[in-house]
Amino acid sequence: MRNAKAWWPLGVALLAYLPFLSQAYHIDDTFFLAIAEHIRTDWTHPYGFSYNWLGTVQPTSLISANSPLFSYWLAGVIAVAGRAEWVLHLACFPFVAAVVVAMQWLGRRFHVSPAAAALLLIATPAIMVSSHTCMPDLASLAGYLLALAWFIHGYDRERWPWMVAAGVAAGFSALCRYPGLGVLVIWGLYALLQPPRTARRVGLGVLAGLVALGVFGAWCAISYAQYGEAHPATAARFIALWSDPMDAFGGRIFTTLAYLGGATIVPPAFAAVLPGHRSRARWLNLGCLVVAGAVAALLMLVWHYTLSQGLLAALFIWAGLAAVALLAGRPLMRDVWARPWTAQTRDQLFLAAWGLFVLVPLCLPIYFPAVRRMLPLVAPIVLLFLRRLQTRRSRAVPMILVATALLGLVVSAADMAQANVYRHFVEEKVPTLGLSPERTRFAGHWGFQYYMERAGFRPLDQFRETVQPGELVLLAYQPWPQVTVALDDIPLVPGTRMTSRDGATVILVPPIPWLPIRTVSWISHAHFYSNRHVGRSLALLPYSVSRAPLDVFVLNRAKPPNSLEGS
Repeated sequence: MRNAKAWWPLGVALLAYLPFLSQAYHIDDTFFLAIAEHIRTDWTHPYGFSYNWLGTVQPTSLISANSPLFSYWLAGVIAVAGRAEWVLHLACFPFVAAVVVAMQWLGRRFHVSPAAAALLLIATPAIMVSSHTCMPDLASLAGYLLALAWFIHGYDRERWPWMVAAGVAAGFSALCRYPGLGVLVIWGLYALLQPPRTARRVGLGVLAGLVALGVFGAWCAISYAQYGEAHPATAARFIALWSDPMDAFGGRIFTTLAYLGGATIVPPAFAAVLPGHRSRARWLNLGCLVVAGAVAALLMLVWHYTLSQGLLAALFIWAGLAAVALLAGRPLMRDVWARPWTAQTRDQLFLAAWGLFVLVPLCLPIYFPAVRRMLPLVAPIVLLFLRRLQTRRSRAVPMILVATALLGLVVSAADMAQANVYRHFVEEKVPTLGLSPERTRFAGHWGFQYYMERAGFRPLDQFRETVQPGELVLLAYQPWPQVTVALDDIPLVPGTRMTSRDGATVILVPPIPWLPIRTVSWISHAHFYSNRHVGRSLALLPYSVSRAPLDVFVLNRAKPPNSLEGS
């Protein structure tokens, strides 16, 4: 019976995963697949080639913010079963399963229903949408959560095999995405808050850390030997190029709050867990609403958000503030001052410290924000949410779980529809345009680049090439970087007809009537994968509602402008 209880959430996760196996490659899938294809030809030098990913051909080692371990996994799968979308998506499900298993361990340890913890985690839009891509975020999260679960298990029971396993899992997480190494800090927080700190326990913690650093250090040494510099240092410089010191004052914090409130647990549910007594909770709730409303009003006045978009932003920011209150309200205002600390208090403080450690860097102007960068934050929020809820409204858990799952499925369907636009356009529409790969370049990446390259077309090198008279440039408007196209030159009325204007053919992809949700839309200020969109508009919403075209393609028959505009 216990085994059945442990395994049935995996069956639910698989059932929710299967409808999205055919999703087209999306966002950065193309980049990791390009590395995987190269690994198949030279597995000892994963970054030993150049690629046009940011508008011009560059060495891959200079434009990658992660290590190539996940691409090795993709390369192995491609070598055995091919590169069909359903094959690679199915090959990524083991990481989803690992997240489910690890979250059950953590749920059991922190005294909430293991099944509820695991299912609520994977039901959130942040996790569910990210699980349908071929990017390393879910793989890194799987290693991260397993490393934490195994460390806690080994530390509490003083068993060294679990600590070695935790170190290997932490190394795996870091070699999928470098921030995964931050789990070592979470280990330290747990050790500090969980007595007794015996010499044996300290030694076991050091052992786990040495194993993790050994795995990570091996890749640093290999990359140094191959490229003359440890790749994490190269990645740090690349990230610095995309960091805007003014971003923290221009929406970074509120973008993070909107992502947190809109892409984790269904937003209205946070009203049930605001910390404090009833009167204090009401005041805290009112304060969150005032801040959220003020930001929404500013967005409507300055960034021209519509009323519906402003209301959605207010809801998401309010829920994000409530989530922060869940992390920092009661733990910092009451629990930290309580003496002596009970076991329950220590667990509460640990979960809060874990969440805050992940949250604070997300609010700093380091790299651009994206929902997938906050995945390690979702787990402590889910655990704190369930711990809080079971003391108040335990009967509400199934209802909130179902509501969150429905939200996750709807947002995932919207993201799948957006991804499929580019595959359908290249496979169905491009052949009708009579384009020749020899005379046509394209601009724009994401999945659009993958399918155009598969069809034999070459991306325009915007810094090394000049389009000659008679040559064509096919531009996808939303996937950046790209050649500038003025918004005023593109009609925004949905339709399927092609119009010719000033030598350019404009093709509109109409919306899906029954699915107005958008995860990527410059018109509705939504972007699940960045807070900056076409034209530098502030895309604060992780998803929004719109009936505008899914995307606009422009076949330019004239020389493109020299300026570059991206998000």
